[in-house]
Amino acid sequence: MKLLVTTSLLAFCVCMFQVQADEVCDSQALYEKLDAENPGDTSRCDIQIKDPKIEDCPLPKTFSGGERPASHVVLLIDASGSMAGKLGGKSKMSIAKRESLRFLGALQKDVPVGMIVYGHKGNNTKSGKAESCSSVEWVHKLGAGMHTLKKSIKSLKPVGYTPMGDALDYTLDELKKVRKSKKNKESVPIVYLLSDGKETCGGDPVASAKALHESGVRAVVNVIGFDVGKETRQQLEAISEAGGGKYFPAKDAKALRKQLNAAHDTEMSLLHYERCLFSNLSHTVGVHNNALLDAIKCQTREITKPFSALQKTLKAMVADGTISKECASKTKSLAYQQQVKDGRWLLEKNKEIRAHQEKALENMKKGSIWKGL
Repeated sequence: MKLLVTTSLLAFCVCMFQVQADEVCDSQALYEKLDAENPGDTSRCDIQIKDPKIEDCPLPKTFSGGERPASHVVLLIDASGSMAGKLGGKSKMSIAKRESLRFLGALQKDVPVGMIVYGHKGNNTKSGKAESCSSVEWVHKLGAGMHTLKKSIKSLKPVGYTPMGDALDYTLDELKKVRKSKKNKESVPIVYLLSDGKETCGGDPVASAKALHESGVRAVVNVIGFDVGKETRQQLEAISEAGGGKYFPAKDAKALRKQLNAAHDTEMSLLHYERCLFSNLSHTVGVHNNALLDAIKCQTREITKPFSALQKTLKAMVADGTISKECASKTKSLAYQQQVKDGRWLLEKNKEIRAHQEKALENMKKGSIWKGL
């Protein structure tokens, strides 16, 4: 009986103490007191928004049409019977194979390269025309190792007709299968058509080149005329024009190497230009992201952590009976309202940082040859 009275008396005293605590709880005063013990002040946040150091990107050399970097480079090689003709004691086909290997080998470390051959089956008589005109295929698929190209190209012989239209149609169908990053809006497939003759299989290579250029693939078709006459040159020029590219004459082996070297230099300079722009873009975005990260860290130090410390103190005060849960809740609510108000600082700072970034990106865009894309 005595124990029961004592326990009840203790409970009554605790209850009376909490009632008295609630009566004297001034949540505003308590909040101000606790806030002073764990002060936070965003004015101490000295966020530096640095101007990015932009590298001067040398303009690329002009050679191929479109003047865009290559996402892929595809070389179309004519293996029709006329390529068996001699130049300087060597067949045009052997010269073309040798120079093609040099050209693709020099590019493959930096951009995916491929090679398509046409007119390499059947023969250049009526009996072999059907097979020859349907002979278009990869001898080196995009991304394959150079050893496979050397092995495949070695067996090629100039034997058939010239299905240029079908070769360009085949290229379009194959390039449609190639995946390309949606973020990469500048680069396009670059096609180099190497031929010494005109269409002989009834196709329309001009229309095919136009379709390849104007389709979703957006390829640029350049043509290298290897030891061609006036009539053939006219058709090859029309193909390059329809394909958004350019025509380049090569009367002999030396000229062919010169044209392919120029093509290589152009593709590399375009690629380096693109990489330079991307580096500038990455640096610009990085500088501003770092400023935002500094702002977030400062907000955490000056706003988030003091609020967490205040919550912890209120919890301890409730636990030891200094204040009631209701008093703690009111004080916490005041602190939260102030935290939300202080948190607007980060939103405004973010706007300032992004506005600075947009200005820097706009300046970059003005200097880019692809600003209109």
